[in-house]
Amino acid sequence: MSKRTFIVLLLGLLSLSSYAHDTLRIMTFNVAAGLRTDMYELGEYIKGVQADIVALQEVDLCTNRPETPLQNGRNQMVELGFYSDMLPVFGPIKNYPLGGYYGLGFLSKEPIYSIANVALPQVIDKNEPRSMMVATWKIFGKTITIANTHLSLDKSNRAMQMRYIRKYMRKIKGIKIICGDLNSDYLEELVTKVFKKWDDGLPYMCNTFPSGGAYTKYDWILYPHSCSIEVANTVVDTTCVLSDHLPGYIDIVIK
Repeated sequence: MSKRTFIVLLLGLLSLSSYAHDTLRIMTFNVAAGLRTDMYELGEYIKGVQADIVALQEVDLCTNRPETPLQNGRNQMVELGFYSDMLPVFGPIKNYPLGGYYGLGFLSKEPIYSIANVALPQVIDKNEPRSMMVATWKIFGKTITIANTHLSLDKSNRAMQMRYIRKYMRKIKGIKIICGDLNSDYLEELVTKVFKKWDDGLPYMCNTFPSGGAYTKYDWILYPHSCSIEVANTVVDTTCVLSDHLPGYIDIVIK
């Protein structure tokens, strides 16, 4: 082998190594409070996906739901962290009427640099309150911020909450991503109008609801047009029946 050929091969291997090193798998999943499964099965599933960061919606903390008696009193995020071998963080949205809390969660393979639980505004105060968890990581020398949210069933509330999130995230520096169940599909056109300067990592045909025959899309992974990432892979697992939503994830390459 000539010296020149060796150098070309070496540069190629270094390029491949850099590409793999700077790739992150980010997942969003509405887990329906364990209505269809237990945390062991769910944690094992998440571990198998090998995501680096997972944004979860509809997570319970020590609740007493009549429809999920086997989950009563359990700390779901701690169990999911244990079974998936990831760092768990829980953000409450409100008290559950029969005891405990429900809300949002993150699972992460990397330490979280900072985190905030932000209440979202509502036009109609009588509706269920909503919030977003905003977490920041320092990965590959870059600052990465992800907002995890589950928006209102009411359209006027959803519109106000989306505009609030857009304004909030505009102030964030570095790489920024919005994950979650936005309770809005492409036909409503609300997400694409409010976030018209953002791209969707789970595009139009990636239906996520309901599992077992998904015909619409409520779950999104958004990032700004100007964001210094490239989506290398997009997956919605149509075989998963662990919730009424399908999990979706993307592999991003940090430029």
